[in-house]
Amino acid sequence: MKLSYKQKIINLLSEPNYSPLKVNEILLKLGIGRDERKKLKNILKKMTVSKVILKLNSGGYIINNNKKSPKSNSKEKSKLNGKDNAWLIGKILKKNNEYFFEPRGDNLPTVEVGNTKNQNLKNGNLVLLKIDPKTKKSSVEKVLGMSGEINSERKAILYDHRIPEKFPKNVSIEADQINREVSVQSDNNRKDLRKKLIVTIDGDDAKDFDDAVCVEVSKSGFKLYVSIADVSYYVKDKAGLDKEARKRANSVYLPGKVYPMLPEVLSNNLCSLVPNQDRLTKTAEINFSTEGQLQGYTVYNSIINSKARLTYTWVSEMLSKRGPVSNEHKDVVNSLRNMRKLYEKLKKIRLDNGELEFDFPEPELIRDKNGNVINIQKSTRNIAHGMIEEFMIAANNVVADYLSKSKNGSIYRIHEEPDNASVYELKDSLKDIGYKLELNSKIKPLDIQKVIFKARGQMDQNAVNMLVLRSLKKAEYSTREIGHFGLALDKYTHFTSPIRRYPDLIIHRLIDNVLDKNGNKIDINELNKVCEHCSKVERVSDSVERESIDLERAHFMTRHVGSVHEGTVISVLPFGMFVEIDTYFVEGFIPRAEMRMGRKRRWFKIGEKLRVKVTEADVEKRRITLSLAD
Repeated sequence: MKLSYKQKIINLLSEPNYSPLKVNEILLKLGIGRDERKKLKNILKKMTVSKVILKLNSGGYIINNNKKSPKSNSKEKSKLNGKDNAWLIGKILKKNNEYFFEPRGDNLPTVEVGNTKNQNLKNGNLVLLKIDPKTKKSSVEKVLGMSGEINSERKAILYDHRIPEKFPKNVSIEADQINREVSVQSDNNRKDLRKKLIVTIDGDDAKDFDDAVCVEVSKSGFKLYVSIADVSYYVKDKAGLDKEARKRANSVYLPGKVYPMLPEVLSNNLCSLVPNQDRLTKTAEINFSTEGQLQGYTVYNSIINSKARLTYTWVSEMLSKRGPVSNEHKDVVNSLRNMRKLYEKLKKIRLDNGELEFDFPEPELIRDKNGNVINIQKSTRNIAHGMIEEFMIAANNVVADYLSKSKNGSIYRIHEEPDNASVYELKDSLKDIGYKLELNSKIKPLDIQKVIFKARGQMDQNAVNMLVLRSLKKAEYSTREIGHFGLALDKYTHFTSPIRRYPDLIIHRLIDNVLDKNGNKIDINELNKVCEHCSKVERVSDSVERESIDLERAHFMTRHVGSVHEGTVISVLPFGMFVEIDTYFVEGFIPRAEMRMGRKRRWFKIGEKLRVKVTEADVEKRRITLSLAD
């Protein structure tokens, strides 16, 4: 059923961490063209009159949760409803020896600050402001530094999204008291894989190695071993460690810093599959035919001893070499070549089934020896990334099937197919830029994949990918077994990263329940709560990571204000356009008023090359503004 504009607006304004958007910003978020602007404004007006939504003095819109008349501080009050939201982030303004607080990012009114004695506040300080829900009196809880300074802004992101920096003392003590001895005798039913040529393959800077792989080849086909750190052996249900891990739900990876789900004694040591050390694991042993077709699998507790800590870069270099290799690396490289053979067959099968493969490079921050960002470039993927990704997908797929057959209930990683309204909007949008989405009775991943592949290598590739991505629903955790649309799989879960994702830890416990015939009965209601919480925290973590990257980009570009660069148009909107700077992997916005060549305003096409000038890099707002260069 096609969603109305009213429902789309409500969905948008109800998103987690939503900040009030103005009309133009709502147009951008909903992907509505300029020809629909008048219609949208009328709908917003009607919704405001009926008090479904509120319009703030700033021009931004919010949901009217209380169905009361709009007030300038309605958003502030809603933030104070929960005890965890009893403070705001903003900047201190000093006027005539009085201190005022200017809220950050929420378009709230400036308020006078009380209790400023002995705090040595300065004009421009970035602070946490605490407001007593009962008395409404405000006071500065913490000074983060000066607004606009990179370290202060990094702290603000953490506080704004409630990312915990330290573990509670009792949790750290519990982690330190865990027995460090690893022995196969700890579990008589644990299969000994220590003689297998099992290795880890990760990034150069990785410290928590939670997956290791091995591929063996025979006349009948391939045998893949995916061994995952057995975190459930150490982190017991309802223990202090477990409660804290559940609260955090996942590790948060920010530029140059990780805020782990588990204390480092576990994440980087006891559970990490470091080389030449015995480690307890859970293994998915998967058999494939010579053509890569799944033949069968087993899932069991195991113990391994990783023979090498390999990196994506090294593996790619070894696989690109021809001829003999040194005796030191001979066995490992031969194993890697077997992995490549299996990977190529598995990849072909999944692409034939319609897997959606996007090409969205991640920004890589290049730092000097002092940690300062000196360049931003597109990260590169190689065959090693593809191999590990494919093997993890295979393991997650069979574990989902394993738990499904147990009939005891499980957590699945689901990705629902897009609704009809989104599909037809996507079809129309693609048509506008010259692409045809073939539709039959029901949308299939293969239908969308054809369009993605057709755009690959074209100037408007990024635009096509973004339109497709915007039409798709978000993947989430659920107890419903409905498959994963984007991966074109009927069953899927998250089993491979229990060090950094709480649902994976639960999956490991569910496996133990199946392996132990007298396992505990599964509480589906409790699983549903875990799914809801982890899906919500995942969205917050994604926002934190995006905002942190935007912050680093804006700060980096402050040194390049006034510079002129070649750029590529990546999005054209009624009120301006976004341009990606070719020199650095950053994007900036050109307002509509600046879209002129001489005296005449002109229209631009996605993928068009042009020269742009950096006119502003706003660290506080995490944005870069450009203008057309003459």
